[in-house]
Amino acid sequence: YLTYDAAAAAPVFNYNVGDNNISNSQAVKGIPVIPALYNYKGFLYIELEDVIAPNVINFYVELGRKEGNIPTDTKPDYYYLSTSGWQLLPILSDGTNNLSCSGIITFNFPQDISNQTSLMNSENYWICLATKSDISNYPEITFLKTNGVLLTRSGSEYLFDTTEPKINSDSISKSHTAIPEIANIVQPFPSFDGKGMENDSIKNKRISSRLKTKDRIVSLTDYYSVVQQEFNDIYYSKATYNNKKITVYVVKRSNNVNDYNAFAPMITICAEEKIQQYLEARTSAFTTITVANFSFLTVTVNTTITVAN
Repeated sequence: YLTYDAAAAAPVFNYNVGDNNISNSQAVKGIPVIPALYNYKGFLYIELEDVIAPNVINFYVELGRKEGNIPTDTKPDYYYLSTSGWQLLPILSDGTNNLSCSGIITFNFPQDISNQTSLMNSENYWICLATKSDISNYPEITFLKTNGVLLTRSGSEYLFDTTEPKINSDSISKSHTAIPEIANIVQPFPSFDGKGMENDSIKNKRISSRLKTKDRIVSLTDYYSVVQQEFNDIYYSKATYNNKKITVYVVKRSNNVNDYNAFAPMITICAEEKIQQYLEARTSAFTTITVANFSFLTVTVNTTITVAN
């Protein structure tokens, strides 16, 4: 009701997320009192301040991991609030694999994004994520920030370090060369991937495994050896066989008890796919391989504590 009585100029249509999917002839037939929603099952509204448009903006999204399958084939739709209502927001790249993994989403904010509208009770800018998949399928968003970037370590001196090159969170607070346009830099998460220089012990194990398997996986124990050798972020793995189907269950390595889901360590969908592709390249084409997290069981411990005087 506020939309139609507000002093600010109201859009002709596009009152609801998804209304811009209708044609102009449909729009002039009447006021959309009840949103059609266009088969959307969930929405995430994000309020933004100090938007400069037109401009390219990155959003870094850190996602948790939940048990079960996460849909990666259902692409969310993104909208922005303009002077003419909700419009489709151009997306340039999606490093989250349709919100199944942590990564960076890059949008192209158009010129007509506006905070001068009565559709939302706020003077800020708004964008919206709309999904046709059930919202219970999506993992929890543990961190969301604009202007996210992905850095790759440069230089060569660390290449001779036999320990894994690791940068703890909050280690980077400024750029090597000052950039006047950047007020501050935040590094909320530690670095990932990367390996230390191979020492004699690791080299001997690698050569021994190569001589044994010829870079081909044959037995169930080969799966364990290959995963432990290639993926240092996996703490434990176990392969099972059933009717020409191999399922490799993995446990993520956690280095800090304060990490998200440290006591239910699960890898992301993207990590599952990466391990699966690596194993498939070394396994018979007649074997179906699936990589998955273990299913966790809740254990309740009852105890009696006696406090001495």
